[in-house]
Amino acid sequence: MRISLKAVVAIVVALLIAFAQFSMAGPLEESLLDAVRMGDVKKVQELLSKGANVNAKDMDGFTPLMVGAVEGGIDVVKVLLDKGADVNAKNEDGDTALIGASFAGHTDLVILLIQKNADVNATNKDGVTALFGAAFEGRPDVVKLLLDKGANVNAKEQRNGATPLIVAAFEGHKEVIELLVSKGADVNAKDSEGNSALMLASARGHANVVEYLKTKGAK
Repeated sequence: MRISLKAVVAIVVALLIAFAQFSMAGPLEESLLDAVRMGDVKKVQELLSKGANVNAKDMDGFTPLMVGAVEGGIDVVKVLLDKGADVNAKNEDGDTALIGASFAGHTDLVILLIQKNADVNATNKDGVTALFGAAFEGRPDVVKLLLDKGANVNAKEQRNGATPLIVAAFEGHKEVIELLVSKGADVNAKDSEGNSALMLASARGHANVVEYLKTKGAK
């Protein structure tokens, strides 16, 4: 089968456009990332109007949206989203803006990102979801939001097979644990080393968590 020169050129152009959308940050993009970190909405708007790539990535794969989600600048994040920021882009570790915002406990950003169709069950390279971050850090408001939007309550991360309940029990976050259990978390799930939420809570001295888990059938 013969391919015309025009077809080859069209393919090359398409690939170049796709690459440009996710290219490494240049001078404009580096300035954009700095402005996002500082929460400088006016500067962000100015740089975008000058042609800064809203989806460019730094050396670690962070986009301006990911940086804004972690830093907690909702006004900046709104601007980025309005300018076409990819809400489900991932960095080198596979983290998304929603995962970052959930770890950091930025409830307002979590709400906004979900409204913009962020994938609540997106996983990073370790199988960690936004729910893991919120559960581990003890963010009940974020945990509730994620669960209400369909986050997998019994997801298992890949490193040691822990569930959101197990990591919450390890840290002793009783309110988070109650939310997870109310949404069907398996109280007797075990990680790859055979540890259950009850075992870890007991080992860590979280007596109130131990007592609660036992009332829910944990063994």
